[in-house]
Amino acid sequence: MAVRRNNPNLPSCETVVQQGVGMRIKGIVDGRLANTRCKVRNIADPAGNVVKYNKQNEHKVKQKTEDISHSVQVSLFNGNPNKHVNLIYDTGAEITTMSTQQAKELGIIERDGSSRFVSNLRQAGGVGGRVRGRSYDDVPLVLDATGEVAIGEIMVYPNAHALLGTEHISKYKRYRVKFKP
Repeated sequence: MAVRRNNPNLPSCETVVQQGVGMRIKGIVDGRLANTRCKVRNIADPAGNVVKYNKQNEHKVKQKTEDISHSVQVSLFNGNPNKHVNLIYDTGAEITTMSTQQAKELGIIERDGSSRFVSNLRQAGGVGGRVRGRSYDDVPLVLDATGEVAIGEIMVYPNAHALLGTEHISKYKRYRVKFKP
């Protein structure tokens, strides 16, 4: 049985808590919509992860995690839809980085070593020091959780850490991660 927060006799789209389930669902009373004009738009699980839907039925994901190495799955836009790589969601990295093997798996680098993206040799620096690699410009990555596409630079070098940098993260408008201690 669901309990309304305000007056239980008035049908509305107020937030409702389903007892025993631990889910907060907007607009649900006793397992059905409280008002025919209401639509379920927010769903939260007991861990605090929230999925919201806007009027165009696009979903927005907010995840809470204690794990500092939270990873997301991405694929190449107009690439093989069955090829995905996991990248660590890193708000401290400006540029997205990945290994040569991962870039080949996604299709950024072809089997013969060529690429359809503009690239140049470059040095990058970080916590581990400076490395030489190849920078690929305007690479469109699809975030699998929301289907959003973000275009940005990717740095590829052997044995690179797979990091999703802020250049891509800032362009994903419907996906956020909150790191809690």
